[in-house]
Amino acid sequence: MSAGPWSIHAFAAHPPGCAFFVVDSGNAGGESVVRRNGWRVWAVVLLAAAQVMTAVSAYAQAEPVASDASAAVPKGAVVQADYGDLMRGAADFLLAQDALSDWGVFALARAGFDVPSGAVEALKRRASDAEAFRLPTDIERTALALAAVGEHPAGAGSLDLIRMIATHDRLVDQGTMAAVFALIALDAGPYDIPGDAKWTRQSLVDWLLARQRPDGGWGYAEGAASSVDVTAAALVALAPYRSQQAAAKAVERGLAFLAAQQQADGGFAENGGSSESVAQVLIALAALGLPADDARFVRTKGGLVDRLLSFRRADGGFAHLAGEPSDAMATEQALMALAALELQKRGEALYYRIRPQVAFRLRVEGPFGPIVDRQVRAFSTLDGLSRLREEGTLTVETESTAYGPYVRAINGIEASGQDGWMFNVRREGRWLFPAEGMASYPILRGDEVVVYYGASSLVVADVEVEPAEPKAGQPFSVRVTAQGYDPADWQLKTRPAAGIVVRVGERTAVADESGEARFDPGLPAGVHELELTGYRNGGSPVYVRDVRRLVVKAAPEQTATFVRLRVEGPNGVLAEGATSADDALEALEFVLRRAQVPYEIKAYDFGKMVTSIGGYAGGADAYWLYDVRRGGAWVHPQVGLEQFRPEAGDEIVVYYASADTVLVDSVSIRPDLPSPGEPFAVTVTLTRPNWEKGSWDRFVSAGVPVRVGGRTAATDADGRAVFAGLPAGRATVEVGGASESGGAAPGGVVRVVRHPVRLAVFADRHDVSPWAVEPLAKAAAAGLVEGRADASFGPREPVTRAEFVALLVRLFGLSAAASTDGGTGFVDVPAGAWFAEAVSAARAFGVVDGTGQGRFSPERPVTREQAAVMLVRAARAVRVAAVRGDGASEGATSSGSTAGAPAASGPVFVDAAAVSLYAAQAVREVAALGWMDGVGGGRFDPAGAMTREQAAAVAARVLETRR
Repeated sequence: MSAGPWSIHAFAAHPPGCAFFVVDSGNAGGESVVRRNGWRVWAVVLLAAAQVMTAVSAYAQAEPVASDASAAVPKGAVVQADYGDLMRGAADFLLAQDALSDWGVFALARAGFDVPSGAVEALKRRASDAEAFRLPTDIERTALALAAVGEHPAGAGSLDLIRMIATHDRLVDQGTMAAVFALIALDAGPYDIPGDAKWTRQSLVDWLLARQRPDGGWGYAEGAASSVDVTAAALVALAPYRSQQAAAKAVERGLAFLAAQQQADGGFAENGGSSESVAQVLIALAALGLPADDARFVRTKGGLVDRLLSFRRADGGFAHLAGEPSDAMATEQALMALAALELQKRGEALYYRIRPQVAFRLRVEGPFGPIVDRQVRAFSTLDGLSRLREEGTLTVETESTAYGPYVRAINGIEASGQDGWMFNVRREGRWLFPAEGMASYPILRGDEVVVYYGASSLVVADVEVEPAEPKAGQPFSVRVTAQGYDPADWQLKTRPAAGIVVRVGERTAVADESGEARFDPGLPAGVHELELTGYRNGGSPVYVRDVRRLVVKAAPEQTATFVRLRVEGPNGVLAEGATSADDALEALEFVLRRAQVPYEIKAYDFGKMVTSIGGYAGGADAYWLYDVRRGGAWVHPQVGLEQFRPEAGDEIVVYYASADTVLVDSVSIRPDLPSPGEPFAVTVTLTRPNWEKGSWDRFVSAGVPVRVGGRTAATDADGRAVFAGLPAGRATVEVGGASESGGAAPGGVVRVVRHPVRLAVFADRHDVSPWAVEPLAKAAAAGLVEGRADASFGPREPVTRAEFVALLVRLFGLSAAASTDGGTGFVDVPAGAWFAEAVSAARAFGVVDGTGQGRFSPERPVTREQAAVMLVRAARAVRVAAVRGDGASEGATSSGSTAGAPAASGPVFVDAAAVSLYAAQAVREVAALGWMDGVGGGRFDPAGAMTREQAAAVAARVLETRR
């Protein structure tokens, strides 16, 4: 087999087989403290903590000025140190404080630590409050903090912070630091500068160059003496502009000024010899691509790092001055500097483009087989490899060249001849073929990155299975296409993957010239893995190994309805569980057998009857009955267990009863969604059969036991029981059942059948929109939505695809019966993930089919039009409503048209034309059913992310429909 003359990467002028780390520009910032008579005056000094690199571009490699240093540290000693524990200690100290400042948020995020959600939400709220921005630096600091946590400063709130900076009338009235902050904030990302801007990036550069003092430094204000902190900040801001001759000269003069101010102990006299000044100079060196042990900054008693670490205290924090305890502000800036050093060690070439760590899939494919396939959280591909190396998963060797460092060997497999370590990125099912290197190419959350050994190896572009989802045993074919660059014209081309080997379990097939491999006979039902390889002896692989998932569906008769069932005895629950069953009796027997509860069923002429469960036998005064809870309301079957055909999502309650036994019709909690510590009342409405009328009466009664969190109260004459507030978290309200307060009737038969209701007390209750309080309470009571580990709900945060699918599976009672091997059907949904079972069920019932290339993208926010499609499919699967659906891929954009389908009656949205063709019918259906409405102004916002409180409202409305 031969791949022909095609090659994925065409670096004709570069050494062959090298994965290059092309330098790009980025941004960073920090903060300095000036002490005057015990007061702190905060000056704005941007940090380069997370914008560090070891590979610098040609314009950054200027010759250093002469140094008067009399001592030297072995070259590379600083770069090779391990700063992880030091950063963790500083982060823990900051997180233990009562509150995080903006720079605390920035420092944690840029050092790779999780920022508390409350701090992020506070930033976003501020981005909608114009009164919060008294000074230009307030805007700039907030913009940088938002960028560091992954939010766009122009869209995190209602205010466009980038525009506010660029159009500020009195920007430089605040002094040099306002200009420094403005330039770094504008450089933090690829932000557009408005046409009416008073300040552009270049005008800010020119302003700073014009204010450099004769000694090479910058002062806080025009005419003020040069300051170490201000000069370091100015160097950070000017670092990306050293391709301009004037800026390059200014940078060298600034470095000379800083070196002249350094004392013998490695520190600076300014601000009383503070740790912050040392941190800011370290940050500036990092921004300029210079090592911390640059000869100009090594003194007789040590260098910058030695001096910074002398301020570290036992609690992990850093002091402002020698001999003082740890200080939050000093610790923030020390963490920034440590992060700069750590990123420099990792070979990060981020410059000033703020790029937070993201979670992505990293595969390393060797010449003879896979090496590793892992989810990692890192800044870049190189950083991901470095982290795997540090944990001992693999070995990685890099080497520096004039073009930057490249990966020379992985696990001892070295680049040789034309073969070497390459990489490619697959995003939303499409290969991107990066023109940058592993250190600089921006990776996004959810990307799949493949580092592979090869030169002319091609990647698998597409895999088509015909039929798309074959039935068990049905023959099928796999057609594979591959992509690569044709060196004849340097064009990216696609061709059939002739000769590629397709493996499914122990079976293999080789693709013919058209790229097609056939499997006859077919496979058993379940989720299978297709492995696609192109290994060859004596050379690198023709094709980069790839893995896809194949769903083989079971025959329709193999599936059954998914229901929940519980058995209520006189002293509590005897058994409960969920199962797929064709009738209620089958479900009961399955749950009892699994719980090892003995039971007896007798057959009569009229059918089968349950005569005993758990030793409780039926007779004249006590007997076993059942009723069905559907959509929050009771369904009272008029047939026996064996004849009742449940609907998906039904809850069957089998209970030991007498003529006096009643059911709980409804439980009302007021307020609907109590805050932590807030008292609440539980109102219980009961129901019982009225044999004369042939109906069920609803009524309230005193003395019904209600239990919440270990406390018990009895209802009054109005059916109310009042409780003191609960702490944030989950609780269960239990009504009726056996209790010491008289819940059991004579003879051991329960008077009120136990009825559990979930109660959620969210820590962020006040963040819930007023319109969402009632539906969220209903959805939580039904067990459809839950809070996070910290007892918050995050009502206005986007709901992910995984979370929404899990909600639908609970809401519609879907089961994963069709996935017999425990697989999920998607390459990015591992079997052990918390959402794997739900995704598998949704896939089996046709609710989801992914976002392309075998991926589900579980962490991606679900859009409102995707949610509509999933809702319609789920409803159609269990026949909840007369929905037509769409039948198209939920990720499609132009196929699967439902034109010609009858339009549903309902609201007409002003942005209906923006709804993707594949989702148009579904959007009309959910609007007509009242399950989803607009977001205001007559808009549906199809591409907008659905929030968690919107998802809860949808669940509550579907529940109401099912009533």
